[in-house]
Order: sequence, then C-alpha cells, then structure tokens
Amino acid sequence: MIINWDILKKSVLGTLNLRERQMLERWLDESERHRDFYETVRKHYAEPVGKLEFSDGELDASWQRFTQRAKRKSGRLIRLRAAAACAAAAAVTLGIWTLNRPASTTPEERSALHITAGTTQAILCVGDGERILLSDREQDSEWQKFVAEEAAPAREEAADSIPPAPEQIRIEIPKGGEYRLRLPDGTTAWLNAETVIVYPSEFVGEGRAVTLSGEAFFDVAHDPSKPFTITTADRLEITVLGTRFNVSSYLDVDRAQVTLVEGSLSVADGERKVTLQPSQQAVFDRTDRTLSLHDVEDPSGCCAWTNGMFDFKLQPLETILDAISKWYDIRIVYDPAAVARFGAITLQCDRRSDFTHVMEILQEVTDLHYCAEGKTVRITF
Repeated sequence: MIINWDILKKSVLGTLNLRERQMLERWLDESERHRDFYETVRKHYAEPVGKLEFSDGELDASWQRFTQRAKRKSGRLIRLRAAAACAAAAAVTLGIWTLNRPASTTPEERSALHITAGTTQAILCVGDGERILLSDREQDSEWQKFVAEEAAPAREEAADSIPPAPEQIRIEIPKGGEYRLRLPDGTTAWLNAETVIVYPSEFVGEGRAVTLSGEAFFDVAHDPSKPFTITTADRLEITVLGTRFNVSSYLDVDRAQVTLVEGSLSVADGERKVTLQPSQQAVFDRTDRTLSLHDVEDPSGCCAWTNGMFDFKLQPLETILDAISKWYDIRIVYDPAAVARFGAITLQCDRRSDFTHVMEILQEVTDLHYCAEGKTVRITF
C-alpha cells in the first residue's frame, strides 16, 4: 500500500479526518519500516525550527526515495535514522537511511519501536451523528468559535419563537490522546486518554452541569450563583463554585478519585457525602460502594499529566501500567498476582518519552521483562 505524503504530515499535525486516519493505521500495520519512517516524520515536526536536523524539503525528498524503494520490493530491512551530525552535514548529503539496525538494539526494543506517546486529539460528536476529528488548533480560545461554526445547528427562528434548548456537546478522547478545551462559562478542562465529557453549548438556568467518564482536570470559573456539577459514570456528584481539581473515574478501574488542588468541593454518592479541602482526596471504591476521605501530601502529582509528565508517587504498579496503556494506546498483559507483589512504586518521567524509555525506568525498580507484539505488550518477572 502506498500512502499519500500529505496524510503523514497531517497526522503529526493533528489534522486528519477519520477516513485518513484509518488509511494511516492500515499503512502502519503493513510493516515495521512504515512505522519507523512515520516516527521520524513525527519527531521532525515536533522539533522547534531552530533545532531541526534537516529541512522539510529534505524530508520530502527522503519520502520519494522511500516510496521508490517500496515499489522495488527489495526485501531488505530499511530503517530510518536521524540526519548526520551538524558538523558533517555541510560536507555530505543528507543520509537518513541504513540497511541494518544497530547491533546493540535488543529484541524487546525492536518490538516496541512503533509504540509512540500520545498526541493532542479528540472526536467531536454532533447531534446528527457526524464525528469530527479535532486537533491542537481547536483548543482553548478557538474552541467556542469552532463549535459555533462546525457543530452547532443553524438557528434562524422567528422573533416570537421559543429559543431552542442548548446543543449537547460530546467530546471523546481515544486511547493515546489528550485534549484541552474551554467550556461556555470560561472553565478550562484538560481531558486525558479514554475520556468522554458531555456538556451544553450554553449553561442556562441556575447551575452548570456536565457528565464525565475517564479522567479530567478542571479549573472552574468562579460563579457563586451557578454551582458547577460533574456527574461521573458511577453517579458520583461533584459540586463546586470555583476551584481546581482532578477527577479520575475510569470504569475499568476499581476506584474513582477526586483530588482537590485549590478551593473546596463536595463529592456525593447518594446520601453519602464528603467535603474536601486543598490536599485532600475523595476515594470511591466500586467493589464495596464506599466513599472515603484522605489527605494527600502533594496533590500536584495527580494533575502532572496536564503538564506532560508521569508523576506517580508510591502508587500500585497496576495503576501505573494502566496509565501507560491508555497513553501509549496499547494493551498490557500481565499476571495480577505477580504485579501485586511490588506494592507501592514511584515513577516520574516525561509523558512524551519513548515507550522503551519508560519501560527501562520500571525495569530498574521491578526487574520486569516485556515483549511487544503489535499493540499488545506482555510483561513477565
């Protein structure tokens, strides 16, 4: 399969539509050298202009050479490498292809080369069933304009007609994604991988209500006359006036957590209710339906993901592996009993790190071994 060069560039820039994304995924699944080339393109467009090792034109030219080699079907394993060092770049032409992998690359590393960190992406679900792929450019201040132009229905009513009800906006964040948006009242929401949020295009009445499944960090605009309420998939109800806090409520995890950074809020499960102060966390255990309150030494660790960091301090290894699987869009298979032996683990690193780097850090403290086969990673000890 030969893919259009523009699809590769649009992917790393976050502007693919759903059809183009499906084409890209099929192309990546065809061979490892496809994934290697894509990884180089992704890294190239992620670098500041002043630090680029080669120009856009040189990268385009390398793509032409790549497609020519693919057509010849030479059968040789070709791997894209970084450009020559700056000192040698002036004396030699750009060389970004080699015929063999470095001998030092381990089988584990080779099998995980195509596992890349998540990106800014989301799916906007419109009332008529249309699904619009969102990218970085629709975040923050551009968000309301985008919804008004692309999602909200035309509203041309007569002067004496009843105003229509606000449009319900649904945003889905896939595995391997994250997104930041501004709600109609000025509240900012950072959405983590595998998260769904639903809210109205305009908050009317006496409250501001949204629903959430997954993980999000909220910086709520202060408005004493309109409490801000979040209802999770567990039917937990979180009520605030203006505050900063993190909600983690994935249905595939036994516990939901609400961690307060600033302000105050309440969390209720039916008749049970707890009120949080800064550096406190409400924990809802789904196994026995209990709601408890705990002190947290450093609440910023729970929202470090909004700043591009993994920051797990003395957390179960299972919790860390679950976060890694969501961010790198993979399935991690392991023996629960073996993982439970390690108790509390600390992991701090950049979320943009290569998957192999994150696993190397875990190997230092757990002595785990892993093998990646496509999107499945098997862990043994």
